[in-house]
Amino acid sequence: MPILLSPAAYIEKNSLASTGVWGILLEVYIPQLNDYIRISSTNEDVVWMGSVWQPFPFEMDEIGDSSKGEITQFAIRICNINGILDGYVDQANGGVGAIIKIMVVNTNVICVSGEIPPEIELDFIVKATSIDNNWVTFTLGATNPYSILIGSRMIRTGCRFVGENGTQNGFKGSRCKYSGVATSCNKTLTRCRELGNSDNFGGFPGIGIGNTFYV
Repeated sequence: MPILLSPAAYIEKNSLASTGVWGILLEVYIPQLNDYIRISSTNEDVVWMGSVWQPFPFEMDEIGDSSKGEITQFAIRICNINGILDGYVDQANGGVGAIIKIMVVNTNVICVSGEIPPEIELDFIVKATSIDNNWVTFTLGATNPYSILIGSRMIRTGCRFVGENGTQNGFKGSRCKYSGVATSCNKTLTRCRELGNSDNFGGFPGIGIGNTFYV
């Protein structure tokens, strides 16, 4: 599929000589730390959208297409010779779940206005991480729509009133309605019957042990 460039980018692309360069910007958002890592394939800092992308060595695999409905995965390797990324990876439980934004820009185009969007922008999620003395390798993929739970109500065999005792959604709460002397419940129908409260049991034994559904 062809990539449509902005008019300013077309001018830069077709210029015989230009002071601008084409570069790849990586923005790594680590939700566990609520922090960003911003690096650039250029030789100088890129100041854009109120942030600074610093030159830093990285490599990335070719992003391929599949006609089989597969979720595309590929790797990005960021230099780790000085161990600068070790702390981020350790504190973020390996970085799995981090969001990496890949952007292609022309430095002359984005310098005209800080609000000009990149020519290409792709978002991926870190699926796996490996690390050695030279590289941190992130395996990236897109969100699998078939893994998204659809439905706001969970149905399972155990009682769904699992909040703190006395709260609306907990034992002795307004939904549980138990008001006896017992101080604990293991969320099973057997226990609810022992307490004489099975009419208010919050589970669905008929769906089978171990099953969970969202409706």
